[in-house]
Amino acid sequence: MLTRMTDVLDTSSARCLTVEAHRCRGGAAEVDKSSEEAGPSDTRYRAMYATGEVLGQLHRSDSMIAAVSRAAGVVVEPSVATYIYYRKGDFIALHRDQEICKTVLLVWLAGPGGPLHVHPDLSHLDPDQLSRVSREAGGHPANGARHLLQEGPLLMTGSVVPHHRPPHDGDEELVMASFCFDHRPA
Repeated sequence: MLTRMTDVLDTSSARCLTVEAHRCRGGAAEVDKSSEEAGPSDTRYRAMYATGEVLGQLHRSDSMIAAVSRAAGVVVEPSVATYIYYRKGDFIALHRDQEICKTVLLVWLAGPGGPLHVHPDLSHLDPDQLSRVSREAGGHPANGARHLLQEGPLLMTGSVVPHHRPPHDGDEELVMASFCFDHRPA
């Protein structure tokens, strides 16, 4: 599943997220697993991460849970939400999200949006095979569907569909919010 959710955030909520993301930037944790020493089956990435009160409240709101559940066709429950900051050269290699991110909503907040490449054609690969494909392609295989983050919130089955963000080439930082949802047991 991959769909745009243009109605999930109103202008006021988007503005509040953007303000909070900029305010939280100073306390963001830098994570750098960009070297091969990260381990052969580890996802290679480099970016900065932070959380915030507004982000958490919106993530747990009845309106967001209902909207995401409707779009995903399954009842979801919030698991983790973060602000992600991509500086020049930051990236995330081909990967699937962790299991608690069965459904993920990515929201562009500021800076040059840039692409997210998705590879539904690689969904059948087991973790070792996916890691091998990622390593052989330098983390960024060609031929994936390219989606521009600034075109609106993007909902996807993050733990199923492999995806990656190539190295950020803009001088201005990209800021986005990631809302992960698990599926509620029936």
